[in-house]
Amino acid sequence: MVGFAACGEDDIQATTSLGSVELTIQGELQGEELALESNTYDAAGAAEGFRLTRLSFFLSDLRLVEVKDGQSLETPLADVAYFNLGPSGLDSEVFDTIPAGDYTSLRFNFGLTPEQDMTTPSDYATTHPLGESAEYWHDWESYIFTKIEGKSDNNADGVERFDDSFVFHIGVSAENARPGEIAIDMPVRGGSNDLVLDFDVATLMQLNTANEIPLTQFVHGGPLTSQIPTSAVSALSAAEQ
Repeated sequence: MVGFAACGEDDIQATTSLGSVELTIQGELQGEELALESNTYDAAGAAEGFRLTRLSFFLSDLRLVEVKDGQSLETPLADVAYFNLGPSGLDSEVFDTIPAGDYTSLRFNFGLTPEQDMTTPSDYATTHPLGESAEYWHDWESYIFTKIEGKSDNNADGVERFDDSFVFHIGVSAENARPGEIAIDMPVRGGSNDLVLDFDVATLMQLNTANEIPLTQFVHGGPLTSQIPTSAVSALSAAEQ
């Protein structure tokens, strides 16, 4: 049985003052939308280029910021979100019951908070972002904050052969998470609202610079555990409207 009641003006205003936000992250590389598996990209450390096969990561403590009377007011967007970019280089997550407002920035952590990293996948339902055991190191008792995987061609023979693999699984400790803030122009109203961020993979991987990540190695620790999250924060920006 379903009960109905008449709605007053206050009820209607309360309903319409909440909306949903769909956050989309679109990878970009060398002037075009990222394409996993298929497109070949240039890098100093790959004689005839490389291909990405995986790019996934956690964002935590996401907050929308609105400035009122000279003060920055934060509205929680999500405790944690997991993005796994598909073949077309993008992924989206929808967050509901977000208060209406004119938001000017998005604050977040690339990686997880210390409290989140102290938990394990068994603490969550499998549908929760932190419930996937494949994103957790049981030996190190830590989540994998980001995965960058691919193949490179270093033969310099004019034949397309991606014989060398590279794998970067970064996390180890919540100390390696990095805070970020992105300027946005985001009016949220009742109904659905879209927020699109560009993810510059050349900045993430520091391609064609002295700090380019090595495209023939398997890395799970060392200096890159701090370099990659720091580069990731710089690589995220609001898409042009």
